This record gives sequence, C-alpha cells and structure tokens, in this order.
Amino acid sequence: GSLGKILVNGAGKTLYRFTQDRPNKATCTGGCAGLWSPLLIAKGTKPTGGAGVTGLGTVPSGTKLQVTFKKHPLYTYALDSGPGSTSGQGVGGTWFVVTSSTKAATTAASSGASKSKGSSGSGSPSGGYGY
Repeated sequence: GSLGKILVNGAGKTLYRFTQDRPNKATCTGGCAGLWSPLLIAKGTKPTGGAGVTGLGTVPSGTKLQVTFKKHPLYTYALDSGPGSTSGQGVGGTWFVVTSSTKAATTAASSGASKSKGSSGSGSPSGGYGY
C-alpha cells in the first residue's frame, strides 16, 4: 500500500489520530467515541510496542488510560472492515492513520501519506501495540 508502516492494536486494527486533539488531550468523546473508539488499557498498565516502536504513552480516560503515540491519543474506527483496513484515513479531513512517520502532536500534522499492513505483538498483557 501507500501509507507505509501503520500502528495497529493487538488485534491488528488500524490506529488513528484526530487532528482536533491537543498533545496528550483527547477531545473525541460522547457520540464521537462511539464511532472512533479510544484505545484504552487498564490503569497501572504500560503500553508496549513491537520492535522499534517508541513514543507510546497514556493519558487518563475515566477509570482507564488512553494510549498515545508521540502525544497523539489513539483511536480505532468502527467502520474499518478488519485488520489492516484503513477506511478512516482522511475522514472529515481530521482523522488520519498513525504511521511511523507521524510527527509529535505539537501541531496538526498532515496525513503522513502511505499504507501497509503491520504486525502486532498480540498476546502481550498490555495489548501488544506495534507496527
């Protein structure tokens, strides 16, 4: 594909960023979160990535933690058909696949440009987030 290496969750679902979010501050809540599900893990858990994945973190989200990548809160898209699907890319001009080239969330970064199915380290207790 043309998106390059993409970040996926432990089930292989593509992860997205919302350009309206601020660094380490998720703004997709309520009805928005029904379509764009925040990537959540239990408090006390640290997200882990596959080989070479750095920049993972978390922000509080109710009784859980939302996973971030380079300060971008992460989401999955309800209309993706399965692992590797990227149908949320560019939706509304504000939703973009998280790629290895995604810049830190100091500005609303551009779409990055590319796609390829990644692998995940599923089976890890923290979800096995990876490329």
